[in-house]
Amino acid sequence: MKVHCCSILIVASVLLTACYSTRPYYAPKHSGWEASEDSASTDAHHTIYLLGDVGEDPSKSNSVLSLLQNLLAETNGEKSVVFLGDNIYGEGLPDSLDHERPSSELRINAQLDAVKESGAHIYFVPGNHDWAKGGAEGLQQVSREERYIEAYLGRGNTYIPDNGCPGPQEVKVNEQICIIALDAQWWLYGIDKPTGPSSGCIEDEADFTANFTSILDANKDKMVLIVSHHPLYSNGNHGGRYPLVEHLFPMTALHRALLIPFPLIGSIYPAYRHFIGNIQDLTNTTYKAYIALIEGILAGRDNIIFAAGHEHNLQYVEREKQHHIVSGAGSKTTYLARNKKIDFGASQKGLMKLSFYGNKEVWLETILPGKDKKPKLIFKKKLQ
Repeated sequence: MKVHCCSILIVASVLLTACYSTRPYYAPKHSGWEASEDSASTDAHHTIYLLGDVGEDPSKSNSVLSLLQNLLAETNGEKSVVFLGDNIYGEGLPDSLDHERPSSELRINAQLDAVKESGAHIYFVPGNHDWAKGGAEGLQQVSREERYIEAYLGRGNTYIPDNGCPGPQEVKVNEQICIIALDAQWWLYGIDKPTGPSSGCIEDEADFTANFTSILDANKDKMVLIVSHHPLYSNGNHGGRYPLVEHLFPMTALHRALLIPFPLIGSIYPAYRHFIGNIQDLTNTTYKAYIALIEGILAGRDNIIFAAGHEHNLQYVEREKQHHIVSGAGSKTTYLARNKKIDFGASQKGLMKLSFYGNKEVWLETILPGKDKKPKLIFKKKLQ
């Protein structure tokens, strides 16, 4: 009987795990993406690489960082790299006397060394882990990280927004592109945070809206790339999506070998994340209010690309003529639901690439580390 039960569990696990595919998902309208070809005959005028959640031990991020280095070396024209937050797991950069400091420096130095001599413009935005996962030391941690990164690179203001502020912070790239940095963690942070003129931050929601709207209006003839750690759309765990295997065998979330069935009970946590959510979930009341604020400001604009990390996968969603990118698979991967709520997605390590051409075309590419360190293109789309 024990053997029979064990066999059932093994078979069930295999079947359920098979449903948790890491293969790329393509919405039907993008099934022929391979046939897409750039109409531009020249190299891109500006190329921007987007990758987030790279802050794990370098042994887990090396493949993506090596890919990035190779791509940068082959890129002609102007180029930029944006690291989309969670730059140092688990709670940002601690004090120099903390026993976690050496391992934290190792994690961030791997990223800095990968791009320091690349000739690219470098930008880092903070994530919730950089804010000490929302803990009491959050502001100190993120401020310390900002100082460390900018001192290491020695090229001025590369950590944006500044000083633990929520933004919006504008970066004037060229006549075609404007970057706006946001830090949603400021809105989700429930402890004392910088506010008002004395801190260099916005005063309140009305002040934020006025500043953001002013920047957008001034750049209405450019493509606006908004960079932030937290996405507005997601089909992953933070969007309340979990595989069936975690409902029936919830302990597999801790380790794949823990095949202990807890039907019904196992659904409590996924249901909580789906319907209520913790502060880092898109379903959470505070997070939803932030999304509503940003969507209200962006409403009616057709020149927006919103790039984020947070989810440890790769996603592309088009909504209301605006383009939403999730590129948080820099050092690990998590579940991604495969359905019509996204246009493209993959639960694999990799990054996103934006190419801006002189004829005003903008192309998105999703690239993974391939065999023999060669880049592997798994998705391509013309955004403009």
